[in-house]
Amino acid sequence: MTPNDKPSRPPLLEKVGSHTLLDPLRSFEPVIGPSSPRLHEPPEDLAGTMDLERQPLDWAPVPLPDHPSLKYFPTMVLTTCETGALLCHATDPAGRHLPVWLALLAAGAAPVDAEGNLDLPLKRVDERVISLCVDSLPEGRVEESIALLAHHGVRLLTAQWPLGRDGRREPTFRPLPLLEQARQRAHAELDPLLGEALHASAPAGRVAWLEGRLRRMHLPGLGPDKDSTDNLHVLGVEREHERDMLHPNGARCRLDLAVGQRTPAFVLPGYGRARDLVSWYVRLHPANRLDPESGLVRVEATRGWWENHQAPGVDAASAWMVHLRQVPAAQEGGAGDLRPLVALRAALRAGLGGVEHLAAELTEAWDLATNDRWSASS
Repeated sequence: MTPNDKPSRPPLLEKVGSHTLLDPLRSFEPVIGPSSPRLHEPPEDLAGTMDLERQPLDWAPVPLPDHPSLKYFPTMVLTTCETGALLCHATDPAGRHLPVWLALLAAGAAPVDAEGNLDLPLKRVDERVISLCVDSLPEGRVEESIALLAHHGVRLLTAQWPLGRDGRREPTFRPLPLLEQARQRAHAELDPLLGEALHASAPAGRVAWLEGRLRRMHLPGLGPDKDSTDNLHVLGVEREHERDMLHPNGARCRLDLAVGQRTPAFVLPGYGRARDLVSWYVRLHPANRLDPESGLVRVEATRGWWENHQAPGVDAASAWMVHLRQVPAAQEGGAGDLRPLVALRAALRAGLGGVEHLAAELTEAWDLATNDRWSASS
């Protein structure tokens, strides 16, 4: 390759140096930026407050059947996989460094049998992305970078300044907050990929399990809109116990659960045009003595699913999870996982390849300086 044939460096990564241009920090007036797809949560005063299963005020744990009915087994599972690296730092017109996050993303769906074994090959959707905060970059530079990255099969995701305590975007040029924004922006892209994977597998079955929130699903017929039909029934398994997901009567009950017990089901009310969801907690493993919430998962389903199956369906679905739990190593504690989800995640990760190879490919194509350091993480 002659010097004239060498690929031009994308303007996003071009080292333009320091110039006397408009500094966004000088005339900054904070405004509320567009909401992130991962921030579509109900206000705190709309947290789960409505009981579906009438229980005493303190709520009693609900025992699960030893052998769940095959009627309630899912016909597929869904999950996502991400591996990423800090590739380098872009430079804005004022000479400030913006961390550039490189990531490989995948979402997949696979049918399962009553024992939880995957019926491969799976349906998968893959993306190669780069994300960073672009608030201080000229719009033209970002648009040119989108086109050049697309030529290499990589999509540019634009993140924004982090949210401050008052819920407004705050400009900052501290590397760690900017890197976290870029990483979260890449991670948020997994939600629409998950919907695409389910949509591709829809003919394989009508009931699915996934890791994550149903409100974040992008799928016709299972969207957040109250008018969406329930022609697909998806149950979400969530290991993160956010504050607005805690029912006031169930906050203590979930900690009192023994293995093979669940809390009563409760409603997570919709807001705006968002639909109601039904939720409950299940304990899959004994709690770690240093972490009383370890071993717990929260499950959520559409209101339509509840109306079709009621409490027997919740019992059977919960017993299915206990039956197919992935026992964690003794030193790990935690909630563990469901075996079908573990197997599907492993299959997705194996198909992604190494982020190091993509980083090396882009570094060579863009002739990045040798002092542009990157480190891998997953």
